[in-house]
Amino acid sequence: MMAAESSSAAIVQELISAGAEVNGRYITGTALTLAAENNKPDIVQSLLDSGADPSLTLPVEDSELEFAGKTALEIAKAKKFKKIVAILESHGKPVEKNAVAQNVSSVAESWEQLEKTLKKRKLTKSMRLNPSTTAAELKKFARKWKVKLPQDFIDSYLIHNGQSSGGESLIPPSTGARSEGEYRLLALDEIDIEWSMWKDLVDLVEFKSQSSDPEKGIRDDWWSVGWIPFASDGGGDSICLDLKPAKGGHVGQVITMNHEVGERKLLANSFAEWLADLTESLGESE
Repeated sequence: MMAAESSSAAIVQELISAGAEVNGRYITGTALTLAAENNKPDIVQSLLDSGADPSLTLPVEDSELEFAGKTALEIAKAKKFKKIVAILESHGKPVEKNAVAQNVSSVAESWEQLEKTLKKRKLTKSMRLNPSTTAAELKKFARKWKVKLPQDFIDSYLIHNGQSSGGESLIPPSTGARSEGEYRLLALDEIDIEWSMWKDLVDLVEFKSQSSDPEKGIRDDWWSVGWIPFASDGGGDSICLDLKPAKGGHVGQVITMNHEVGERKLLANSFAEWLADLTESLGESE
């Protein structure tokens, strides 16, 4: 329960594998209700996959509990955790092959809300969001690297072409990257430079003897030419659009790339989902 509240899905899985009772219910609720209450969508999914019962509620005996008698879904709805609501509502329903999570706000809606948040917090100028790039530039980029860019990624860069180099980092470490630093959205020309640098190292076989530690659905590469680094912490770590996932992954999923350790973490099944999560997390930090 403590791991579900404040740790990671990997640790939760290790505990379950070691015999932890996934449906243990105590005065503070269940592992699932705690994960839902603390906005841990990856842990919610992991618990459900391991047999967690979403119908279990927080005990009603302790009236001081804010969500006494509530299920994980009711808690997530009350706290407006959209991703967790979508996961819990879809639990048990048939899922089409390669289907991406539903109920994700459109890119335009996410940017509209994100801009409102930045304005409210008086951060608009310091973030220095660039105006849009052009469809022609995006096509040129795709042709150069022989890739098909996902529509949600295109839509985002037709609204904001990343951030200017002097802007404050928009993306906090809480989005799931291992790096303790914050991340800045890269403009299209910066993505081109960053990607070129990594591809040159791959062509020189620099990573031949190195293996990574990827989550399910991510290729076991130190770096792949199918990863588009669209955000950077300025120190070598990136958040990437993954166009060449492993089996079980989604084309266009968003992953982390750490240049010092092999961890490769899945942040979202699509760019639109990732942007919606970022918008929600920044709104909660007001």
